[in-house]
Amino acid sequence: MPAVQRRDEHHVFTANPPSITGYTKGCRCDECRAAWREYGRQYWRRRAAGERPTMPAGPVLEHLSRLYAAGHTAGSIAAVTGVQAKTVRHMLTAGRKRVRSDNGEAILGMALDDSPDCGTHKLPACHVQESLGRLLASGLRHEDVRRAIKVEPSHIAHQEHVAATTARKIRVLCQLRAHAGLLESV
Repeated sequence: MPAVQRRDEHHVFTANPPSITGYTKGCRCDECRAAWREYGRQYWRRRAAGERPTMPAGPVLEHLSRLYAAGHTAGSIAAVTGVQAKTVRHMLTAGRKRVRSDNGEAILGMALDDSPDCGTHKLPACHVQESLGRLLASGLRHEDVRRAIKVEPSHIAHQEHVAATTARKIRVLCQLRAHAGLLESV
């Protein structure tokens, strides 16, 4: 039986450059296959290091339902969280049991009254500083907080105001720690 012939013309399957998406859409060019293999390697390295690339979808789907009930659309949720609108719509219609952790955490961090321009707003730092102190007191390492919020925690301690996106990231960390029973409910 002859070997399956690979197509070298990537654009036959997708308009995107060679990527994981091209592979999942059926392209088997060398570049898409290499991208797929590299994605698999990174995924399993993260799993071996104890990182969980996915999380249960239940709390995320419940929060999405509340956001929709509050009048948000997939587009407004995408603008606030950074998760693509297509992904938000897909989460609700696909009957998922698990979602990617980065998408789930971003959605859980969105408050019902957040608007698409909230990322540019500054909030008083007092509540954020209190939540940050609770996180560190609960045993979360300083380095882990810095990596999760992409801001040096010691800088927040000296600020009068913080970006709404930073406050949201800290709120998500508190919610996750509380859900795991490592922090009093927020």
